[in-house]
Amino acid sequence: MTDLKTQANPKLTRIERWGFLWLLVLCAGSLVWRSTPLLLGILLGGFLILINFHFLQSILRKLFNQEQPSSAKWIFLLLGKFLGLIGILVWLIASLKVDVIGLGIGITTLFLALFSESIQSLLKKGSPHGA
Repeated sequence: MTDLKTQANPKLTRIERWGFLWLLVLCAGSLVWRSTPLLLGILLGGFLILINFHFLQSILRKLFNQEQPSSAKWIFLLLGKFLGLIGILVWLIASLKVDVIGLGIGITTLFLALFSESIQSLLKKGSPHGA
């Protein structure tokens, strides 16, 4: 079995870089409305989803590095991470009154990053010098 800890996966780091690039683009775009709550919502949503993606990547890498993973342990770990994410979202909306639209826009950074990485990979495969 290949040790995934010693292997760097460039696609995952590229996805994270795409995510931060899209977060900057969305924040710059939000300046048109001159709304601090919108900008704060986009920043918090973007950082939250990118940090969540990083932790999910770390958890899955550890899971796949085990010879015989204990499924119950990993199910509870992933469930705990998911419930923690939901708790943070509820806290941000209920207590801090973060702009929900901005939060939703910020959360889309991961989807935009995945889409951008997919398009870039397809274009590389289609070019004569690709991959």
